[in-house]
Amino acid sequence: MMNYYYNYIRNIRKKYLNYFNMSSKVLDIGCGDGVLMKYLQEEGYSVYGIDTDLQAVTHCVKNNLSVFQKDAISFLQKNKNSFGSIICCHVIEHIPINQIAQFIECCYNTLLNNGILLIITPNVHTLEGTANFWNDPSHIRPYTIPCLEKLLTKAGFEIIEIGYDKNTKIIIRNDLIHFVLDAFRIILGFLCYGKPALYTEINVLARKKDT
Repeated sequence: MMNYYYNYIRNIRKKYLNYFNMSSKVLDIGCGDGVLMKYLQEEGYSVYGIDTDLQAVTHCVKNNLSVFQKDAISFLQKNKNSFGSIICCHVIEHIPINQIAQFIECCYNTLLNNGILLIITPNVHTLEGTANFWNDPSHIRPYTIPCLEKLLTKAGFEIIEIGYDKNTKIIIRNDLIHFVLDAFRIILGFLCYGKPALYTEINVLARKKDT
């Protein structure tokens, strides 16, 4: 199962490596079980992770990953101008609304000049995506593309790329029953939301302007 999940993560995330500078450190905020960190490390990146979940941190440390149990904002405030890239994969939707602007600002201050911030968040412009989003009690609010763009540009970021991740296109299963159900969901979602209903994730790549 881990090999399957690792290969899946590698295949849908490898495109981002083109934006990361190998000569500077990468920070994975909310790194979870460290699968993405493992991939980056194997590709030669110096990568560090933080997470508030002790079990996740312990798992990562046992797998020789540099992960610390830290709160994101306090960690970022103590590490200004320290990282060339920051990854926030399925993190922003968990942050309290009254802290989100501060979090983005802290990411900006923690990056080196021309550093890259990658944000990946669920796409709720799908019927199933909306239901799944609110089934997680730790989710606080969903984010749309215009909302993310405003938050990042207000903090001083330059948007490089923003949109629906084409590598997360919804797949129709082959067996008859699931084929019919999946096709119905996609058609109904397309009628409600248009093309965004075809993908499960929103991604944003933003650059800290050279100061």
